[in-house]
Amino acid sequence: EKMKAIPVNNPDGTVTLKLILEENSPVTDFTIEGNTVVSTEEILNTLMDMKGKPQNIAQLNQAIAEIQDIYNSKGYILSRVESVSDDPDGTINIKIKEGVVNSIAISGNEKTKDFIIARNIMTEPGTVYNENQIKEDLVRLYATQAFKDVTREIEPTADDPDLYDVTINVQEQRTANISVGGGLDSVTGVFGSIGIADNNFRGRNQRVSLNGLVGSGVILNDASIKRRMNMQAELSFFEPHFLNADTSLMAK
Repeated sequence: EKMKAIPVNNPDGTVTLKLILEENSPVTDFTIEGNTVVSTEEILNTLMDMKGKPQNIAQLNQAIAEIQDIYNSKGYILSRVESVSDDPDGTINIKIKEGVVNSIAISGNEKTKDFIIARNIMTEPGTVYNENQIKEDLVRLYATQAFKDVTREIEPTADDPDLYDVTINVQEQRTANISVGGGLDSVTGVFGSIGIADNNFRGRNQRVSLNGLVGSGVILNDASIKRRMNMQAELSFFEPHFLNADTSLMAK
């Protein structure tokens, strides 16, 4: 960074331009501040080639880009190198802001209870935002079959731009259905059936179904079988988190 040019007059009337250069101070050490989800050792691996050599801005910028790539490859897309400074003794100080989740809000649900959505979101306030984790949370919400669309929004907080508010937007789908059918069968005879089901019963992601069938009875003549009406009914109930634990209950 330090250089100067001094013109020297020659006897023949020409000028010799003398360039005086001073190399940057050699890099003696590094300090890393703010990293919690990526180890200091992994970050230092991108910097150690500069140690003992004059500080090179191009190399330093390349190392900063590699640090960003390390965070991005692990899903920490909001992390960034906030500042780089150097001490007179040649120590380079790197400060990192990793992008911490300030709050998680839920929006768009009308039937589904908030706690049903929240228990499928593993991302928590106070943790470093991870896009891979959020994607898993969204897939988990899709798997409940209660939503036809799930998205996320990220905004920095008004008080601290290094903290982020995450909003999970859900668009519910119709989960209740009624089915009616009928036909002719050699065992049940002329029959009619009806079914009622709800995959998000009471907005708690419980699944309830009631199916019934009534038939006139056996059509083919068989002396060993009495000709009588055939009636069937089945009630089923599924609770994905029985007693709020990671245990499901199915009853029929």
